[in-house]
Amino acid sequence: IYIYTDGACSGNPGKGGYCAILMHEDKEKVISGSETETTNNRMELLAVINSLSALKEKCEVDLYSDSAYLINCFQNKFCLSRHCKEIRFLFPRFGLICQIIGHFFQWIKNTDSIELLGITFLIYILYFS
Repeated sequence: IYIYTDGACSGNPGKGGYCAILMHEDKEKVISGSETETTNNRMELLAVINSLSALKEKCEVDLYSDSAYLINCFQNKFCLSRHCKEIRFLFPRFGLICQIIGHFFQWIKNTDSIELLGITFLIYILYFS
């Protein structure tokens, strides 16, 4: 399964949204959400948490994000003492999901991926227009 995620925020904090596209063979599923008062990092994390939570069984996942913050959180094993207190509650859930499901995290520039450009456009249309 391939998952492309993105999160955004107008103001930081401010109104924000996230979106993820899950792709497997010829199937696609879009997951999205928003909050009225949030941060960009929180939206990036919720995109991943909610997309991984949507999986019905243990499987191999290639997850792509343009968030260096998100990838660094994963690679540094969620060192909570260094993170903002408003998103700390997300990390235990994120870590639990990552222990259950096989995964590969990859940082890519938003402009290098048509999937991430599409997600960014969806976030804009759904939450900021």
